[in-house]
Amino acid sequence: MPAQIIKVSQLNRYVKAQLEENPLLGDLLVKGELTSMSRRSGSGHFYFTVSEGDATLRCVMFARYAERVPAFPQEGDTVIVRGAITLYERDGQYQLSAYDIQSIGQGTGSVDYTALRQKLLAEGLLSPERKRPAPRFPRAVGVITSAEGAAVQDIITGMGKHNDLIPIVLYPATVQGAAAVEEMLYALRCAVADNRCDVIIIARGGGAAETLAVFNDERLLRAAAASPVPIVSAVGHDVDITLLDEVADLRAATPTAACQYCCVSKAELLTEFSLAKNGLQRAMKYRLYGLLGRTDALQRVLRARSPQVLYSKNRQRLDYLTRLLQGNMQHILWRLTQQAGQLHGQLELLDPALPVERGYSITYTVRQGEQLPLYSCRDVKPGDILLTRIKDGEVLSTVTAVNPRKE
Repeated sequence: MPAQIIKVSQLNRYVKAQLEENPLLGDLLVKGELTSMSRRSGSGHFYFTVSEGDATLRCVMFARYAERVPAFPQEGDTVIVRGAITLYERDGQYQLSAYDIQSIGQGTGSVDYTALRQKLLAEGLLSPERKRPAPRFPRAVGVITSAEGAAVQDIITGMGKHNDLIPIVLYPATVQGAAAVEEMLYALRCAVADNRCDVIIIARGGGAAETLAVFNDERLLRAAAASPVPIVSAVGHDVDITLLDEVADLRAATPTAACQYCCVSKAELLTEFSLAKNGLQRAMKYRLYGLLGRTDALQRVLRARSPQVLYSKNRQRLDYLTRLLQGNMQHILWRLTQQAGQLHGQLELLDPALPVERGYSITYTVRQGEQLPLYSCRDVKPGDILLTRIKDGEVLSTVTAVNPRKE
């Protein structure tokens, strides 16, 4: 007879019933290391994992039982959990529904983690001073992760949004299980030898603490610290912490967020280009205005010093000086004319002929044809010829006697 076809929900419900009806699984005491613990603040439920080596068991403790626990153990503690096996129908995964939990010491995984961290810290591999920034403009971004995992798709999508101008080079490696460390080391060596990438992302999606333990491997940590290319750790989610996060040059909360640490964003680059373009345009405009102003000034100087302008200015100055000289000459001539008139008037007043015209006479001595004005009796003697000018003529006479006036 053909097998009956059933729905997934029917199968999960059936398996759940089988598990819960099994008396051996109804009340168990399970010992292991507490990892991946989280508490839902809204409901008060605790979700955690109990692990032993590579084996893990998912557990849930509902709020009504968690309230009875005096002090909930810390991650890394070795615990004994009491509960019943059940199946979560939605995911189809079985889990331990815990009623009680007790710590019986620190787990070996926690001890190893702490000891290795202290060792790396003492060697300075966790020092912030040795961390290198990722380049703003890498030639390419290398990615070490599983080729089939969600992390690589998240990085491709994130890089497409952040800056699709930067190429991505995938170096595939298993990121979980016994072979994960060797494959990631090989991928890292290939990426460094390839010399194509200026920054390398080591990534994987979220998971339980035991599945992320490969990123606490000392060989991988030392290889990341010695890498000549900056390393970005993008392991798990924001709450997941590994030693690779502390050794790597940069730590991203998620694989998607790793993109923003690898290079400058395209939007920021476009903004910088726009600002640079505007600044260059302003500088060119100011420079052009300055050159135009200088050109105008030089043109004004050239025009001012051109032969035509100099000729015109000198011609104007010559005309001005000519007019000024003519004016000065006319003024001087006028002054000289005035002075001459005054002197002429003075000379007329001193003209000996004027008294004659008014009825007086002037007497001259005549000697050897020369006429000399007579001023004193001592200038003549008897027998000298005298010329007397009167208003209507001249009279010639001879001196017969000279009678000087007595003092």
